[in-house]
Amino acid sequence: GRARRSRAPRQPPSSRRGVGFGPFISGWPPAAPVALPSDDAAPNVVLGTYLGALVRGDCTTARALSTSVFAKIDPWCLAPHVTSFSQVGLGYNGDTQVGYSAQITTERSGDTVRDGEHTIFYQLRRDPGGPWRLAGAGTGP
Repeated sequence: GRARRSRAPRQPPSSRRGVGFGPFISGWPPAAPVALPSDDAAPNVVLGTYLGALVRGDCTTARALSTSVFAKIDPWCLAPHVTSFSQVGLGYNGDTQVGYSAQITTERSGDTVRDGEHTIFYQLRRDPGGPWRLAGAGTGP
């Protein structure tokens, strides 16, 4: 008989995108943790990497991109599972604090939130000269 060649699994188009915003859709397990951005990365890159980590189920990276307080209470790591995200926009911009809103889609929410689409507001902070980190998230201002 003929020898069968095994193929590497096809990655979805979202896995070939860079970090930042655009639609990012899950549906496959991560092959490796999401790479951390550099310490001088812009806040939108940090948020895009954080959301991409949530989609891939990489809570280690998501927590590494969070302040120590937010890392302990982050409601979006594990349940509900974030399955996709896209940019909605910049809410406010400051030297040490910025706010963004993003559209996320969740599943397996249990009693926390309903499954489906949500607009979430994210706050990022940094010490002067330090890296941007997630400091808060919520459904309303």
